[in-house]
Amino acid sequence: LISSEKWARFVPLNLDFVQYTVLSTMSGVGNGFAQVDNAFCSYLIRIFEGACMSVDQVMASAAGLTAETNSVGHQMGRKKQSSKSKKRQKERLEDVLNSGDSKRLEAEKEAYLRGNVACHAAI
Repeated sequence: LISSEKWARFVPLNLDFVQYTVLSTMSGVGNGFAQVDNAFCSYLIRIFEGACMSVDQVMASAAGLTAETNSVGHQMGRKKQSSKSKKRQKERLEDVLNSGDSKRLEAEKEAYLRGNVACHAAI
């Protein structure tokens, strides 16, 4: 379940796989096993987060980039990103987003699949 949660971050999971894992885990949820409960909630959250991704975010994720800049600032213990680095990252993101219709079509399909899987998981 934990591995499935990690995979759900990067790829759209198969509908049959999600239905199987959700249904088989439902019997173990609420039986006093906090680890199962936490892993199950994390799994569902990751599926629903994936469903909220825009087409641009899916394309950026496939390229190993993030679609939005960090507006909160930098995290504690990490160096602040330089303006030069931000510029390079923005250029790479623009290259990915303008890469062509075939990649955009694939990203649209993936965004649809993520939403479809999340709807079935919610039911």
